[in-house]
Amino acid sequence: MLASILIFLCCQIGQAQLPQYHAQVFGAEQGLDAGGISLVFKDHQQFLWVVSDDVVQRFDGRNVYKYSFEKTVMQGFCDSDNRVWLLSGQKIWRSIADRWGFEQTPLDTAVMGQPSAIFQLEGKPLCTLTKKGYFEWNEKLGRFQHLSTQLPPALSTLHYSRFDVCGTTVFYPEKTA
Repeated sequence: MLASILIFLCCQIGQAQLPQYHAQVFGAEQGLDAGGISLVFKDHQQFLWVVSDDVVQRFDGRNVYKYSFEKTVMQGFCDSDNRVWLLSGQKIWRSIADRWGFEQTPLDTAVMGQPSAIFQLEGKPLCTLTKKGYFEWNEKLGRFQHLSTQLPPALSTLHYSRFDVCGTTVFYPEKTA
């Protein structure tokens, strides 16, 4: 009897320590294809981007816009200028300003090599990592060029939103003021 009470009290204490979560379920009813989700991120306008193999979906809470690619989308994120960049196969794509869609960025893979990652450091342009080094996006030239500065030895604190996927359910933190 005493053991049962202790277990009950321990369970009650354990439950009291759990944080409260806000859950909102999005799925096929809203038009989202939830199969095979590999990546989820938000842009600066709070649109939710869901990547499944070769399809990118932008969800605004009511409507879903879909864009298909020839190859699997390996990576994607929103840069400091609110442009969405995607790495698909040996190509890097970026969102087109003022309309829905993506355009392929010019890449000279003979000079650069095949891109394996895209990222952006605070206050710097978008960069890509290849077997031949780091290359940064030059907005004026509209292409990638060899990184002209050294990367910092240690990164400062990065702020990001964490999304987790379990089956066809996406978990993400509630926006705080």
